[in-house]
Amino acid sequence: MRRGARKALCACLLALALPVSAQPYIDKVLDDGPQPALMLTQDLSRTVGWPRGWRVEYNLATDDGIQRTTSQGLSVSGFLDTPNHGALSISAAMNKTGQRDALSRESGGASHLWRVDQRMLPLEGGWMANHSAGALASLQAPLARGSGRIGLPSSPLEGVTAEYLHGAVTSINASLGRPGLYSGLGVNGFNPARGRLLFVGGQQGLPGPTGGSSFAIQAFDAAGIADSADPALDQTVRGLWSAWRWEGTAPWADRIDNGPVALWQREGGLQVQTSAMTSRATSELGAGGQRQESGSGAWIDAQWRSQWLQQAAGIFYLQPNLRWGSYNAISDLRGGYWRGDVASRRWQISTSAEWTDSVSGATGQNLFANVSGRYRVDTRHSAFGTLAVRRLGASGTSAQLGWEYLSDLGQTQWVADVLRATARRSSRLGVDHTFLLSEGSSLALSAALERIHNEDLELRAVSWGIVGSTRPWSNVSIDANLRGVQGGGARQVNGTVGFAWTIDQRWSLLGQFSSIRGEDPETFALVSTLSQAAAAVTPVVSARRVQFTLRYEDRAGAAFAPLGGAPGMGSGSIRGTVFFDADSNGRREASEAGAPNITVVLDRRFVTRTDAQGRYEFPWVVAGEHLLQVQTDNIPLPWNPAQREPVAASVVVRRITTTDFALQRER
Repeated sequence: MRRGARKALCACLLALALPVSAQPYIDKVLDDGPQPALMLTQDLSRTVGWPRGWRVEYNLATDDGIQRTTSQGLSVSGFLDTPNHGALSISAAMNKTGQRDALSRESGGASHLWRVDQRMLPLEGGWMANHSAGALASLQAPLARGSGRIGLPSSPLEGVTAEYLHGAVTSINASLGRPGLYSGLGVNGFNPARGRLLFVGGQQGLPGPTGGSSFAIQAFDAAGIADSADPALDQTVRGLWSAWRWEGTAPWADRIDNGPVALWQREGGLQVQTSAMTSRATSELGAGGQRQESGSGAWIDAQWRSQWLQQAAGIFYLQPNLRWGSYNAISDLRGGYWRGDVASRRWQISTSAEWTDSVSGATGQNLFANVSGRYRVDTRHSAFGTLAVRRLGASGTSAQLGWEYLSDLGQTQWVADVLRATARRSSRLGVDHTFLLSEGSSLALSAALERIHNEDLELRAVSWGIVGSTRPWSNVSIDANLRGVQGGGARQVNGTVGFAWTIDQRWSLLGQFSSIRGEDPETFALVSTLSQAAAAVTPVVSARRVQFTLRYEDRAGAAFAPLGGAPGMGSGSIRGTVFFDADSNGRREASEAGAPNITVVLDRRFVTRTDAQGRYEFPWVVAGEHLLQVQTDNIPLPWNPAQREPVAASVVVRRITTTDFALQRER
């Protein structure tokens, strides 16, 4: 070998033997539009340590309505991600109010809302722990909020909760605190009530060759809470719930198809769950007297999939006076139901039927049937319709026909509704349009004409709505919604306009103006026999709210990586809305409101809560794929998230990823 070649080979071997320093990642991707000013200096001390971030907000708001209210609030939130102690999330808000009525009498008050979460804390033996303190919702075993017709309501409380998980088969939970109610606008508060709530429970899974089974138990003890019949009295309530679920091959099937969905959603799969509960309430009447009420109930739900039809059926028997936590549970009811769904590339048909009767005989029987379908004509046109019939008790019939069209201007939906019920008839024609706009902007319009025959009275009403957002500059965003109704015995206009101005890297100013005038129209809907329809008109209201928020936020630290991984240096943000999907189409219409105080979890580690408008946000999320999930314990029954499993969200550097969650009524 020549001398020159030997020198070159030695140099190469020496270079390979020397340690190589990892070069820092340099983001060279440029966004369209105005670019932020270049940072000529960098504080290297801020890029080391565990990932952490914090936010401090000062809120000032004025409400003008029946009385004038001025409020000031201070809120603090933050997170800390650790490699061996889980993720810590903190949020707290304090609100002080002053009121003056029409007679110039002054009063005041204060409210607070706080929460601390430590999630996915590794323990020995493969256990993971979730600990929370503050204004929470009582925890339930996963089987307690299954996909059947009956579920256990969770109770708001101010206290502590703990959950211990071992893989996907074992869970133990406990909740302790005072009952209460969420209240407030803008800066939400929690008003604790008297008494004490205690919940304990757990779930154990037993895997099998195909599927397996799970057993769950949940108990509660409520002492000194307000009596549901007379709030001036104290009441003690105790209850117990248990459930058993089995998954496997249906007796009529030879095998179960493979696939990524749940076992019972595959051809040949079957899931059966049996649940039972009992409760006993004791009220102190004074002078040593007591009133005792007790009840028991049981229900069975089954779900299975045949070659072309996905089905669910169940029966239930619930005695009167059932309680769970601080709420009345569904009681004094017996009956059964059946659901069927079939879908192809172009067709989707859903059917359901249920029969109910009162156990005590206080109310009569009800029979309800529903069929809905959707047909995709082509890539731009879709037709859909629904027919619902209720007989025996509160008889009625409703029908809906609709058409969706996707054009270059966006998506348009025409809907016609007809209702025929006792002493009432109504027809409605509505149109919704969502425009296709550039990234960072959105606009949706809604309008409807309704004709109502109520006994001998005929009324007409026009309703409309506008929801939109835009980003006129790179550091300014504006969002607004406006809704109104005229006629039908009511007249109302309400709207909200908000802006967010990012002053610099850490400071921002937010503002919001909202106004409501008039009264809501009478509402009526033909629904399941488990949820009685309500018709009501709200009192005349004239109110206005102005709110400003000064925000300081910062972050520091570098993402740690598991063995074999690499930390992501770029980051974006995730935000969205949790909303009540009244028409169950999975898309937010201009007339659908947001759901406040709903807990959203990122990557099973970080926790945030929706505001009064149903909005949530996770700032500074590492670029890449993430999982988002709505915590069902915070959602009021009979609403449930359309997506119960975690939803994937992809975060791009310096971009905002929007993920909305629809809450839909159980059919």
